[in-house]
Amino acid sequence: MTTHISQKRRTGATLVEAAFVLPVLFLLLLGFMEMSQMGMTSQMVTNAAMQACRVAVVDGYSQSDVLNTVQQIMAAEGIASGSYTVTTNPGDLTTTHQGTAITVTINIPFRNIEWIPPIFLNSVTLKASATLSSERP
Repeated sequence: MTTHISQKRRTGATLVEAAFVLPVLFLLLLGFMEMSQMGMTSQMVTNAAMQACRVAVVDGYSQSDVLNTVQQIMAAEGIASGSYTVTTNPGDLTTTHQGTAITVTINIPFRNIEWIPPIFLNSVTLKASATLSSERP
């Protein structure tokens, strides 16, 4: 006994299947895009923290030089200066002496830099820090 399904009826089944599968695939694609951007931005923020820390440990540079270094790197990546925070420990770099650990930390909420409206990672804050020993006398 052979059952014959009409072509028209099969086309309707294909449309129903697509209606279930395509939204899931689209959300998966958006998730991949967000995770890729988060990874790329995380690497960039880590690089900015390291470059700023290199400036912070050298004698003759101040807190404003550290902030300018971070701003230059972030601006080159298209990130506005008001969307992240930069902190140094200790807060006053001019009082450090050789061998003192200096840490530069950058925090940036991911929602401030997304390419697409936040869906999955709205509450994530990217944080990067770098620590080097002071070279100041």
